Amino acid sequence: TQRENAINSLQRAIAWEEEYTPAYLKLIAIYSEDKNEAKVLELINKLTAMNTDSSLINRLKGELYWALNNTEKAESFFNLSLKQEATKPAILGLYRIHRRSKEYQKITSLLQNWLSKNPDDLTSAISLAENYRQQGDLLAAKNYYQILLTKNTNNLILINNMAIIEQELHNYDTAAALAEQAYSLNNKSVNIIDTKAWIEVQRGNYQTALSLLREANTLDYQNAEVKYHLAVTLDKMGQRNQGFAYLEAAVASQQNFSDKHQAIELLKKWQDLAPPTSKVNN
Repeated sequence: TQRENAINSLQRAIAWEEEYTPAYLKLIAIYSEDKNEAKVLELINKLTAMNTDSSLINRLKGELYWALNNTEKAESFFNLSLKQEATKPAILGLYRIHRRSKEYQKITSLLQNWLSKNPDDLTSAISLAENYRQQGDLLAAKNYYQILLTKNTNNLILINNMAIIEQELHNYDTAAALAEQAYSLNNKSVNIIDTKAWIEVQRGNYQTALSLLREANTLDYQNAEVKYHLAVTLDKMGQRNQGFAYLEAAVASQQNFSDKHQAIELLKKWQDLAPPTSKVNN
């Protein structure tokens, strides 16, 4: 298999050059993904014997225990790595842990401290804005996105996320204008199409939304959130029968999306009710 070929190639590289660190790092990533604790620790011990930076060693252990779902050990090693050297991978490791446990205040402190020393790290800045949103502080998220947009005027992610914030604040016309701006810059992005469509649903423009969502579903047929939005839109148009299959697929998907819980509850509700007769031709 491709994975086995990769492992063999990396092992040959190490055999040829015993202290070739990149090969060790790639092997560790593969074995961490496989949850092979013994093999990863064996490779980490070899890196330690090669006097590899201790911050990196502790981060690799953090990644291993994250893969093994041992959050307590993972957090301990990421924190140790961060104390030894402030690196973005260690920050991201802690961010994932705090996000899983919904420790929003810890995320805020972590990212604000990092950004105070790395103000141009846009990815982390977006994560901070989304953390405000996850806490339900939409105004803080909006204000932070506005600051980011003044420095990154045509950044698609910022524009699209700002459109979502305005939608959640029920500023639908402003949201629609931002979504249209993003769409004009990239009309093939599933996320951008979906955002534009969902805003149109809130505005009651169901036919427009349906056309956009069908386009998004064609571009990414596995996208569970698009399927959920399709189900809701079809129901709004009196076509719950057609929407049912989309809703079932969205709920059955392993993908997590922001409205997954609402999708689950809606499916239960629909299953308890006789589906209405379709009013609008597809």
